[in-house]
Formats: sequence, structure tokens, C-alpha cells
Amino acid sequence: MDDLLKVLLDRDTKPEKDIEIEGLGTVRVRALDDNDIKRISERTTFGKKVDEEKQSLLFIKEGTPYIDWSNPELLAKFQTDDPLTVIKKALLPGEKVKLVNEILGISGFDLADLVAKAKN
Repeated sequence: MDDLLKVLLDRDTKPEKDIEIEGLGTVRVRALDDNDIKRISERTTFGKKVDEEKQSLLFIKEGTPYIDWSNPELLAKFQTDDPLTVIKKALLPGEKVKLVNEILGISGFDLADLVAKAKN
């Protein structure tokens, strides 16, 4: 039990890691906490319907804090004032999926378990 206590006391609650994305290079992702997940859920859930695309874009925005998706040059290039639109247009579909998977994984979600449950 003392080992668990030590782990909990020493644990980083917002871990980060670098991932490689072909065509982009190294991207640092950070875990989402309960408040992040709750805020994203509130912005993307309408009754019983979830806007999954917007949810994924918000996961990326919140989980990549070292990328300024509101950079004026990016906003101008993609002719928008919305950082989510920048993410949607700037990243390839597979890049978005990889980022979301990495962000959720570092946040403690067991993606293989979630996929298995969804199939059943």
C-alpha cells in the first residue's frame, strides 16, 4: 500500500509526451484532466447527441498546448477566425485520429478496451 501512496504522491497529473507524426514531425501532447473532459463534453453534447467531430477537434486543441492554433498567420491561411477550423483544415484525417488517440491514451483511457466494448 505504501508503494501506491508514493506513486500517487509523485504522479504528474498532466503528463506530456512527444509523438512523431509523418509530415509534421514531433508534436508534444498533454493529458486532459477531468475539467478539460467535462468542458469539452458540455460544448459537444446536445441532449443525447454528441458532435464527435467537434469533440475530436477540441481534444486536439486542448491536448496540444504548445501549438498556437489561433496564430494569425494560420487563421489567415485557412480564411477563418476559428482555431477549430484551422485544426480541421490543416491536419489530414489520419493525423487527427493519431493525435486524438495519443491524447486520450496519455489521459489514461485504454483505447483497446474502449474499442472492444464498442464492438460488443
